[in-house]
Amino acid sequence: MPEEQVVRVEAMRCHVEQLSAAFAQDVAIYTVKRLHQARVLTDPETGELLELQLPAIRSAVSYATALHEIGHIKGRYQKSRSVIVRERWAWRWARENALIWNDAMDRSAVKALAWYEARSQRS
Repeated sequence: MPEEQVVRVEAMRCHVEQLSAAFAQDVAIYTVKRLHQARVLTDPETGELLELQLPAIRSAVSYATALHEIGHIKGRYQKSRSVIVRERWAWRWARENALIWNDAMDRSAVKALAWYEARSQRS
């Protein structure tokens, strides 16, 4: 792949920092050690954004996870009562707003959605 087509981890990290800067004034933003710890915390009564927990951007997959969490804030249908609807649309926002989207990122999204699908089938 030619050099100009390669999106470096530093560019991904900067992109996430730019996106999350919009929330930095009002919201605590923390770095978590593991991808599965990433989340957005909101007030259950008001829906107000309280905290953003993002993984350190070390790869395309951690970048996709961070974008997914930001997608829970900026994406469509995040007030849906259906968890799977919120998850699908947060991943869609991540994919549409990523500097790159590769197979590893896609596998991560598919795996995460499968986890939620399996749990929704049990209810």
